[in-house]
Amino acid sequence: MSRMTAKAISRITVLSFGTIVGLGLSMQAFGAEGKFDNKFCFVSKATALIDAGDGYKVANFEATGIRVGSEGDPMAKNMEEHCVGHYTIIAGQEEDIASCEAVDAAGDKVFVTGIRKFDATKPIDDSEASFRILHGTGKFAGITGEGKSKIVEVISRTPERMAACSRSSGTYQIK
Repeated sequence: MSRMTAKAISRITVLSFGTIVGLGLSMQAFGAEGKFDNKFCFVSKATALIDAGDGYKVANFEATGIRVGSEGDPMAKNMEEHCVGHYTIIAGQEEDIASCEAVDAAGDKVFVTGIRKFDATKPIDDSEASFRILHGTGKFAGITGEGKSKIVEVISRTPERMAACSRSSGTYQIK
């Protein structure tokens, strides 16, 4: 796998996972609306890759990890998160799209989807993803919201895998 392919897989995987996972993984239903600011640490892996040459690439990826909120954060702590996504690089411009499901210890779930568009030649932490909270079950039933996510730490990276943490913040509503 080429260096550019590895860089693209790592960037996309980290960005998409961090953004999506970070948003909806750990929200607690404390009221009708609120803010969240938490950290999502994960490992991502490319599951398929097409390198058409001349800067045209596409891949699927999968990530798993845990979301942790600080004391007083309305987001639930220690939610397990699972994300699947897809990225495309065309003429140096990358677009990552991912969807994530976060589950707390009681089995209550939050479903999130996000997107990140950026210059694939720049460092991954130069980009920011936006996401939407679309659905929840149990104490998260009726949840919606939105936010932003940014990679804050790359722990390790190989051509097919990346371990990283992202910070997510935004707002939510529960009807």
